Amino acid sequence: MKLTNKKAFTLVEMLIVIVIIGILAAALIPNFIGMQAKARDTARRAAVGNIAIGLESYASTNNGYYPGDVNDSTTLMNKYLSGQVNVNIQEGAVGLAHNNNNNNPK
Repeated sequence: MKLTNKKAFTLVEMLIVIVIIGILAAALIPNFIGMQAKARDTARRAAVGNIAIGLESYASTNNGYYPGDVNDSTTLMNKYLSGQVNVNIQEGAVGLAHNNNNNNPK
């Protein structure tokens, strides 16, 4: 009886490869989760910065008053309710558009 030499991986070699892949996965998955959290934090910081820029822009065009100033009759809510401002809310952004109608009391 003649024995043939077949080239194949042994069970031990296959188990070693699986263990190595498991170790690499265990080392990389926590880093990936940390990157997602950092990306979320960066996006949130950018959104807060955009809100701050919008508030400063609003204040610069409204004599230094910010939206929601209690002592100001030109607050953003009052302008919205009187139809002077349109609020457009889209995914990730809020836009304000001033209506230029001549019916505004002076």
